[in-house]
Amino acid sequence: MKEASMTQRSISGHRLDCTIADGVARLTMAAPEARNAVDLGWCRSFAELTRECTADSSVRVIVLAAQGEVFSVGGDLDHFLSARDRIRAEAYEMTQLFHAGLQRLVQCAAPVVTALRGVAAGGGMSLALAGDIVIASRKARLVTAYTRSGLTPDGGLSWRLPRMVGVRRAFELLALNETLDADRACELGLVTRVVEDDELNSCVDSVVATLCAMSPAALGGLKRLMAMSPVNSLAEQFDLESAIIADTLDTPETMAMLDAFVARRQASRKS
Repeated sequence: MKEASMTQRSISGHRLDCTIADGVARLTMAAPEARNAVDLGWCRSFAELTRECTADSSVRVIVLAAQGEVFSVGGDLDHFLSARDRIRAEAYEMTQLFHAGLQRLVQCAAPVVTALRGVAAGGGMSLALAGDIVIASRKARLVTAYTRSGLTPDGGLSWRLPRMVGVRRAFELLALNETLDADRACELGLVTRVVEDDELNSCVDSVVATLCAMSPAALGGLKRLMAMSPVNSLAEQFDLESAIIADTLDTPETMAMLDAFVARRQASRKS
């Protein structure tokens, strides 16, 4: 943990800020006046800041959050209309940058925690669901929103939703744009837990602190196991589990944690 506490820096992007301190990288949507809408500048910043976060060896946890009362309404439709003469190239560049950033979050060893307050629509929903753990305030709302404005999904939502809720339910959500409140989203497995609005920050901080105290090798291995579980056969998952647990044990930090765990257990038995 000493190395993590030494790295403290802030990076400002377009409609997006990043702070790295004490092993935690916080990517925060920073345009509440625009309801944290996504445009080309945001996508460029997102691609760059996710690169910064995932390349920093001190980062143990990444938090996705937003300023204001709206997480993100997704794509900035006014921006799309202003770029109508170049919209095909603009849309392609935006999604490629957005997807590159999301891919980094998926592939990095650090767990990603989403602090979801308010509405997450379209690309904002895709971003929110990129968290390995998604903690929502009671007032949070999720809506796919794409087809309502004549668009198709991006941000991996057409891949993620069927794996979470099944193909038929995913099609319904994407086609009909049903707005899900926090409790319904939790029932469907899109949200990890729901807390009262004034408890969101403290709950996220508590989860982050717990994750920071764990072995990065174990959490990184767990992310990889979860990612491969839907596509592996049982035999392939057995092999992957064997390889990852062996690699995890073969780290000084894991052995130190095992020593500490055994020492606590022995002390408890004596008391």
